[in-house]
Amino acid sequence: MTLQEKFQQAVKMDLASLIKTLQVTPELAQETDDNGCSLLFFACARSDYEKIIVLLGDTKDPNQPNNYGVYPIEAFVNAANAGVKTADNYTDLILQILLESGVKPTQKAINRAVSLDRPDLAAQMTAKMQPKI
Repeated sequence: MTLQEKFQQAVKMDLASLIKTLQVTPELAQETDDNGCSLLFFACARSDYEKIIVLLGDTKDPNQPNNYGVYPIEAFVNAANAGVKTADNYTDLILQILLESGVKPTQKAINRAVSLDRPDLAAQMTAKMQPKI
């Protein structure tokens, strides 16, 4: 099985299977599909906080955009826009974890949060963009 085939399977795996697969094939965390979407990107797009936590530890660059210039944090905010429900509605916590793990907010993600009437998310991202004095 090719790495790309393993990647396609990993996208659909449950958490336990993904963890086992990453232990055997850790390079999957760096792999992308034909559109440049990583496993972290897919987890963000699905607001899958457990997979996000696992993948943040294994991904070299959590700020890598896909081939269309969409960043994982933008995929996460877009998921909120699409009505993707997080487990126990952990949207704020997931965003905090992403930001504390070195994921950089983008202006596009901030604007999207504002358009969703989520000023709390926008404020969290904006605060992370401000230089500390």
